Amino acid sequence: MAGAAPHVMVLPFPAQGHVTPLMELSHRLVDHGLRVTFVCTEPIRKLLLDALADDKKALDGIRLVSVPDGLADGDSHRDLGKVLAGVLGRVPGYVEELIRETEASGENKVQWLVADATMACCFQVARNLGVRVASVCPSSAACLVTSLRIPQLIHDGFFDDKGFPKRHGTFELAPGMPPLRPTQMTWNIDGALEGRRAAFELAFGIAQVTDLAEIVMCKSFHEAETGAFELCPDIMPIGPLFADQELRKPVGQFWPEDASCLEWLDAQPEGSVVSRRTRREGGGAAMAKGHVLVLPMPCQGHVVPLMELSHRLVDHGFEVTFVNTEIYDNWEEADSLRGLEYFCSMYGPTICAFYMLSDSRKMD
Repeated sequence: MAGAAPHVMVLPFPAQGHVTPLMELSHRLVDHGLRVTFVCTEPIRKLLLDALADDKKALDGIRLVSVPDGLADGDSHRDLGKVLAGVLGRVPGYVEELIRETEASGENKVQWLVADATMACCFQVARNLGVRVASVCPSSAACLVTSLRIPQLIHDGFFDDKGFPKRHGTFELAPGMPPLRPTQMTWNIDGALEGRRAAFELAFGIAQVTDLAEIVMCKSFHEAETGAFELCPDIMPIGPLFADQELRKPVGQFWPEDASCLEWLDAQPEGSVVSRRTRREGGGAAMAKGHVLVLPMPCQGHVVPLMELSHRLVDHGFEVTFVNTEIYDNWEEADSLRGLEYFCSMYGPTICAFYMLSDSRKMD
């Protein structure tokens, strides 16, 4: 169709931390005159539409479509092994079918697949249909570079070909990058063996993106991760990434925004809400385990998700202090809590916001 806007198909991994950056990027692509088809699994599409409620027009320029998630009836979406098996084994076929159907319907041909790096299993399918591929890593450049180096790390004896560690201690890929532990990579620290194997297969797939994608992007920037970008100079930084300057466009939240949290935070005295910032190793962002102080907003909608998070932190070896809401009335008696760097509270039902104790301003 002469004069039609170039058609881009955007494909995130079906998880909140992947959908949001790809939705932000989709808005920017629309701003530059491209037509975007945003592809997600059926359960994710329902969450997105329910969260938008009556504001679906905010997705103008972005067509939201779905494919099956590959899970059998009765399979749990909390079973990492089954979720990843569905993504790796079945979603590529669904994406191929969608591309073919789009072209057969007379719509503008899909020219680019802009896909999450973790969806590398779909890249060859797109290329076979004459669709160009761009890869997007929604996490740090260090995480991406680590995944790209997995074949070399296997060759150097850090892991076997199944991802199991063969060495202990730490190593660095490049000066300025955080140290890594073979025993604490994302596929080695969580869940049943089946899920860990699938997680390694997913990470190993990322190592192929430089061969299959014409453009490899990362939601980071040079100043933040100089070492990683120097190690892989072909990676294109696209961060910080925002849907729009006013932060008003929907970015793919799975639940409606709950602004009451911000109202509650604004009503608290300066320096009165605290939590210790800690870091965890794995997935390229090396972090040291430690103690976590969890402060939920005193209502069930915030306590329950943070309690679930606390259990996960304990599973990963953290020491967790879950603060009872009664303490909010007795901050003068909580001197032992002061002096910590940041606090973390729910920013809406699922997103954490970090605030400085000095002035309670949100940090990126």
